[in-house]
Amino acid sequence: MREAITGVIINFKSFIGSGWLMWGVYCAAVILCFFLKGKRRKKLFTVSLVGCVLILNPVVYELVGTRFMSGVYWRLFWALPIVPVVAVVLTELVGRVKRNALRFAATIILCLAIAVFGKSVINRDTYGIPQNDYQIPQAAIDVADILLKVSEQDFSTAIVPNELFCYIRQYSSDVRLTYGRNIWGFINVPTDGQRELYDLMNAQIIDYQLLRDKAYDYNCKFIVFNSDHRDIPESMEDYGYYYVDEVHPYIVYALQVD
Repeated sequence: MREAITGVIINFKSFIGSGWLMWGVYCAAVILCFFLKGKRRKKLFTVSLVGCVLILNPVVYELVGTRFMSGVYWRLFWALPIVPVVAVVLTELVGRVKRNALRFAATIILCLAIAVFGKSVINRDTYGIPQNDYQIPQAAIDVADILLKVSEQDFSTAIVPNELFCYIRQYSSDVRLTYGRNIWGFINVPTDGQRELYDLMNAQIIDYQLLRDKAYDYNCKFIVFNSDHRDIPESMEDYGYYYVDEVHPYIVYALQVD
């Protein structure tokens, strides 16, 4: 049970992030919902209360989160009607102001508060002009095309940097990856071999010889490195790597040649 409680806390923090102010406003709005009249507001209170009791319950986490939603339990928090509850309560409070001038002033103040403390979802940090029809980084497509071409469609296994494997799988399932999102606990449990290769690939200083040997033992034929993040040795052939092709900043190496 202690592990379940810890899991709930960790997932709650993953959901909240830095948005503690919004969570505090939501909790206050839920409490106010209880005292306000109207079926709609009572329903919001009931849904919110039941949702919090279920989602924050370590028993539910143990029975549902760990068994059926490993790694993604925190997404259950998305079911909480945070925005509707806050919007309804604030609208109700402003509507209770009798004088039109004060009601207008309260509306302006709330709008300014949203503008100052809120952040628009539609911004350059969140959205950008797509580079291709797949709407994924072009480098991922270029790397995948290199792997498909050099492997001649024989489903050869490859290790790629963490920032690529999700995008490559979106582009083509013909590129067989040694590990993907499962290494972070999504989809399925990674094997000991996958964990070992992931740790070697993401070590602060890569042991290129050991990585090559272990990868070859697991029938991995290609490894892709990000030259912007790694100091690639000049003579990779000494470690058993053979240059295939590159698309900046990614360099594709084969672990054997026919």
